[in-house]
Amino acid sequence: MFKEHAKEAVSDWIKKYGIISYDGVGANYRTNNLMDTQFDAFKALWTAVAYREDDFFISYESVFRTFGLWKSFYNEYVTHSSVVGARLAGPIINKLDQFILEESYPTLSSYNAIVNMDPSLQDPSKILAYKEAKNKLIELQAAKQEAQETWLKSEKGVKTWFDGLFEPYSGDPRYTRAFRDSDSLYKAWLTIMEIFEGFGTDYMTGESIPNAAFDKSDGSAISADHHMVRSNKMSNALYDIFLTWTKGGYHPDPYESFSELNGIHSQRLLKYRLRELFELGINKDESIVKNSQWITEADFRTIFPDSLEYEVEYRNTRYKGSLYYLWNDVFTKKSFQEKLETINYKLTVYREALSKGLNPFEAVLSKFLPAAESRYLIKASKFADRFWMLGSEYSFSDHDAKELARIWQVYLMKVAFDLH
Repeated sequence: MFKEHAKEAVSDWIKKYGIISYDGVGANYRTNNLMDTQFDAFKALWTAVAYREDDFFISYESVFRTFGLWKSFYNEYVTHSSVVGARLAGPIINKLDQFILEESYPTLSSYNAIVNMDPSLQDPSKILAYKEAKNKLIELQAAKQEAQETWLKSEKGVKTWFDGLFEPYSGDPRYTRAFRDSDSLYKAWLTIMEIFEGFGTDYMTGESIPNAAFDKSDGSAISADHHMVRSNKMSNALYDIFLTWTKGGYHPDPYESFSELNGIHSQRLLKYRLRELFELGINKDESIVKNSQWITEADFRTIFPDSLEYEVEYRNTRYKGSLYYLWNDVFTKKSFQEKLETINYKLTVYREALSKGLNPFEAVLSKFLPAAESRYLIKASKFADRFWMLGSEYSFSDHDAKELARIWQVYLMKVAFDLH
């Protein structure tokens, strides 16, 4: 009885004197209920450690130290408005599982100790406290996810989220925070849209970006997003960025020289014309196509005539010529015909999926770049939904659609992600 009274007295005192912060409520996804749910989790952690140490006047700072949390954690998460996320909750839950095992008989299995309330446990009061703390943390994660999803469906939430995409990255203010976060929804959208737009083709060389470039399983993912203008790395615009790859690929060099030697208009036009080439293959009448040659060399030279020249410095030599010249004579890992054959194969997969009523963009992605699909597609879809919501249901605020994409790219996004 005394222990329960001490626990309630401490928590009532904290609430009475306003130590819990509700500062973020209304300005973001945080709600009074979410902050109260977090405090309930902290109370459960306090109770768990109080039982463990047999000290029911233990401070919250001491409780947090038990779980290896930093000195300022109390200020950040109790007196200020930070909310514990999954990355932080996971190690705490693991620690609670460890406490449960320590209270169990040596012969008791880990599964029974952690999941079940087995009567052979030595001290059920402690076990109950540990399990309650664990359950409260899990409840907090569910409440946080629900609050975030609700917030991001509101007009204010979507606008705040969108404007935040353009905030500078604190570690390197030349870039936006969204661009530098490799796991952000924006970065997923950028990558998938680049693939949908260019069929995974490297614009400068005509080579197919390898699936391994997106495989993060062994920590060696080597995809790269290259800004066309070095002085404009704060741009998040799809039309200002090339998707390529490093380590055996072409980033940073020779893409840096390509961007230095060719103006922004020329590079943007390259992206647009290559998409125009793919659209030609997508829409070509099947009756005039032989051997699945949806795009022919003649088609390529029509859209990229010899008079349209590009420059690049590669392996200490400067080259200048048409895109055909770059693809065939400068970057020679594969011939132009081999590169064109790969593009036509991708177009065949696209057209077959379309004829079956399937999403043709996802069919190509799944066939040729499954690592990118598993890593990015779901996140990219979430980004597209929010982006589309601003254009169709709400109005933009400080930033607008043209800072991310041209109208034809927005239409491509609508079709690829089946947005309504």
